[in-house]
Amino acid sequence: MPYGICLPNREKVANDPSSITAVIRLVYGKSADLLPWLDRRQLQQNYTVNYARGKTGLVFWAVSHCKTESLREKYVAELKRYIHVDIRGNCVRNHIKDKNDGFRIHKFYLAFENSICPDYITEKTWLALSGGIVPIVLGGADYKTFLPHHSYIDIKDFSSPKALATYLNKLDRNDTLYNEYFAWRRNYTCRNGIPRRESQFCELCRFINKNMNKTNTIADINKVWSPENCIPTENYYRDIATVSYNDVFLNTTEIR
Repeated sequence: MPYGICLPNREKVANDPSSITAVIRLVYGKSADLLPWLDRRQLQQNYTVNYARGKTGLVFWAVSHCKTESLREKYVAELKRYIHVDIRGNCVRNHIKDKNDGFRIHKFYLAFENSICPDYITEKTWLALSGGIVPIVLGGADYKTFLPHHSYIDIKDFSSPKALATYLNKLDRNDTLYNEYFAWRRNYTCRNGIPRRESQFCELCRFINKNMNKTNTIADINKVWSPENCIPTENYYRDIATVSYNDVFLNTTEIR
């Protein structure tokens, strides 16, 4: 998804249309004008691919930011107590040349955000969807608004990392249940990764031609473009059923 917008170099953006050079918003979330990730396709009745075949690993996580506002590293540290997580990247000094290699041999990918911000979805979620692996999401987006039904697993649906691990082990033992997370592919195709620059311009041209006579005024751009919109981390985790924020997320456990 496009992430850019041309804004003045200042802490807050003035509510003056003349100060903003972008008239079509290439930002993330529902406020964006272009959302080019999924395409509908004709229903495929005979869809018998077994996505579990050949996958010898369970949970995969490629990570380069080791300490984050979302405290995702704390969640993973707790999750690892109950299930094996194959971690690659700078934080563990165990690099992987091609993330797609990890996608091919694992069943689940931890698509965890750096910060808990409304409507923001990391590009890794889309890469997982297009790469044939089930993304496990941690973030502030209303995922059901953006992603196909039953195409992902949201940690907020589980009372604790232990409960999530139990569910993942259940899916690992049952190929039928696991493959249900790919049924959406009968109706949708997910574009592979972040669109190339030329495809973005094509999308832009199509959008302009379809909306020549439409206008859209943003009364206060700070309401849609500000770090203040992000959700305090403690509030996010305390909303997850019975998880103990103090016990799990305020400890000193690091990624290993």
